[in-house]
This record gives sequence, structure tokens and C-alpha cells, in this order.
Amino acid sequence: LVLFMSGMSLSLMKRENMTPLFPSEFGAGGVIRGATSSFFGYIGFDEICCMSGEAINPSKNMPRAIILTLAIVSSLYVTAAFGLTSMVPYNECSETSGFPDGFRYRGVNWAAQVSAIGELVSLPVVVLVTIMAQPRLQYAMAMDGILPPVFAAVDSLGNLTEGTRIAGIVMIATATLVPFTYLN
Repeated sequence: LVLFMSGMSLSLMKRENMTPLFPSEFGAGGVIRGATSSFFGYIGFDEICCMSGEAINPSKNMPRAIILTLAIVSSLYVTAAFGLTSMVPYNECSETSGFPDGFRYRGVNWAAQVSAIGELVSLPVVVLVTIMAQPRLQYAMAMDGILPPVFAAVDSLGNLTEGTRIAGIVMIATATLVPFTYLN
């Protein structure tokens, strides 16, 4: 999806959208704020670290995984950001639906639909990846004595069933009871 959105937006590039490269109303501070907002693009990095307990040869595989994750995510993020801002003037970029609105702005409605549907379908995957390491993280904390021993309980198949169940109940309760406006 990211490759599609990046490639399609780069094919719709307008050079005049890249001038000025750093708009005066944002300046250097805007560049820093933009860089800090990209933090969630690196979610795979912390997931790799949390899941290191599952690695077969962690001393060899973990550094590779971390470096590859950072390189791939950085490349994709920069390419997508460049594609969006070269396709649409920066002051016309939507904060909530960048690529679909950008494609609509340029009159490519089919690409807007593909992007919107792709974002909708990929959202549950992002949520799953975000919470996937929670039981492993709780296990490590329980082994260090920070959390109760129930979070370190491993069943006969090697699964962290109780920690997963408890984390799932807390996440479901949070998603059910806390309005989205408080989670932003």
C-alpha cells in the first residue's frame, strides 16, 4: 500500500509544489515537529526489541533486524512524505486523510479509493502489531519482579496465555470506555 501510494503520488509530482522546500511559516521548528510526528512510523523497531525473546540466534539476528527495520521504514516514510508533498501543495495536504484527499485533489479518484480502502484494511493490522508484543513485555517485567507472577505464566505449549488474556481485557475495556478524542 505504501509503495502504491508513494509511486502513484510521485508519478503525479508537480515541481512547483516543492517550492519553497521549507515554508517560512514553519521554518526549522516545523521540520523538527514534522520529524517528531513521524515517530509512529518506527513502531516496528520497538516491536522487534520486545519480541527478541523469541529469536533463534538473537546476538546475530537482532542487530540485523533492527538495522533493516530502521532502513526500510525510514526509506518508505521519506518517499511517501516526499510523494505527498510533491503531488499536492503543502497547505492543501489533509491532516486526517493525506493520500486519498491528495489523489482526489489531483482528480485521480480510483487511486483515492484504493488508498482509502487500503488504509481501512491495514488499520487492524497496525493495531495487532502494536499490541502483539504486550504479553512478551509483561513477561519480561514479571520476571524482573515489576509485575505479578501471573504475567510470567507459560502454558504447556510455551504461550503466555494469562498475560495475553489480562492485556486483552484491559485493552478491550479501554477501547470500549475511553472516547477516541482522549486517545489522540
